[in-house]
Amino acid sequence: MGPDDIDKVSEIERVASEHPWSKSSFQNCFDGGYHCFVGCIDEQIVAFGVLSCAVREGHIQNIAVCPDYQGAGFGRELLSMLLEEAEELGAKTIFLEVSVENSVAFGLYLSYGFREIGQRKDYYKTADGRKNARIMRKNFGKERGLMMLPEMIRRKK
Repeated sequence: MGPDDIDKVSEIERVASEHPWSKSSFQNCFDGGYHCFVGCIDEQIVAFGVLSCAVREGHIQNIAVCPDYQGAGFGRELLSMLLEEAEELGAKTIFLEVSVENSVAFGLYLSYGFREIGQRKDYYKTADGRKNARIMRKNFGKERGLMMLPEMIRRKK
């Protein structure tokens, strides 16, 4: 994704998300050094994803697919790309938030090894008020500390 794609990405965000980002939010991602990707069919943008990474930790900021193309694998493809990018950037853990009502995305994230670790109360603003978000985390590779725990327990016996 480049700065010239903001209008099209914003349009997708507006029709695909119940709580869309503004154009300035996307510009802030570019200014902040986030990693931004688009999915295209014949040069037409149909999906996008935004990733931030710092201090061995990634955060999927946003991912959306144009409603006409949902269910065709673009979300899965973008998620794979974002995870690969985060791992290449040295992330050991990656986080995301997803609406408690978005069972399709929740299932996708579970299938990629994400686990729910909590909820953010009233995270998303809606026309009817606010709704909670699930906080999800995925660890890359094996964490040495977690691998050592069973050994430490065995030694204490």
